[in-house]
Amino acid sequence: MFKKSISVFTAVLMIALMSVSAFGTVVSASDYSTYELVLLVDKNSNTAVLTATLPANVASGKIVVDTTSKLTLKTGTLVSDISTYLSEDYDREGVTGLSVAFAKNSAYDEGTVVFTAVYNVNADVNSITGDDLVVSLWNLSNGSVRIATQEKGDVNKTVRVVENYTVTFNAGVGGSVAGDTQISVPAGTAVADILPKLAEGGLVFDDGYGFKSYSVTEGTVDGDMTIDISFYKIGDVNGDGSADNLDAAYVLRHDAQLITLDADQSLAADVNFDGSINSLDAANILKFDAGLNGPFVYLIQ
Repeated sequence: MFKKSISVFTAVLMIALMSVSAFGTVVSASDYSTYELVLLVDKNSNTAVLTATLPANVASGKIVVDTTSKLTLKTGTLVSDISTYLSEDYDREGVTGLSVAFAKNSAYDEGTVVFTAVYNVNADVNSITGDDLVVSLWNLSNGSVRIATQEKGDVNKTVRVVENYTVTFNAGVGGSVAGDTQISVPAGTAVADILPKLAEGGLVFDDGYGFKSYSVTEGTVDGDMTIDISFYKIGDVNGDGSADNLDAAYVLRHDAQLITLDADQSLAADVNFDGSINSLDAANILKFDAGLNGPFVYLIQ
């Protein structure tokens, strides 16, 4: 959500996928700096979601917003939790558009959502500017006197695009993604902030496999990207696809300081997940190879 402390209403679009830069025009109307209306457009889905919020010390008001033919209000999408009057097709004395009126005995909390409305963007439109937003009425009160009367719609109007990109989670051999394999995030989102979203859905491990790594853990999202998820076979120290006596031998030699296992080998060798690699791990691998115990179960998640 975009919000400025000097603003009365801030309109925010939550977009689903990526947008087109032709919609990136930013236009401010004449300087009426106390109030601002912001529209963020998603060309990919041809929709725009407008959300208006309040600053402090506003107890009542009425606003009528219309648009040019480039934008069409989707019927049934104008909603408000505070309004005492809603109209998607207000038409009175030449003032048209969607209309919202609200009032309470005391001031609303700062940031209170006045309304949310969804618009369709006509498919043949390749640019939208502030002139496509028509503020027909912009009245606010502190409950006793008018603190804003803006009948000509002379309100700062800004059109912006927030580009969203698709991030795909690609699971390799040994596991899968339990939740969504694709998410949409705004450009510039830190990859470190994306990985917890993957964790929310969780990973599913095949028998005997554990989590190894993500292909990308740093940087930001500046385009569609894929994050590969690697898994490893628990006990397969030599990487031949099985956990057997040869792997146990590697572990014993490492424990005797005859060799030093690399990072991947060490990950596979700690089959009891106690943080060390020793004869206990070798014994567990030998038992598995002899069929005395079942598949290793990944414990560190």
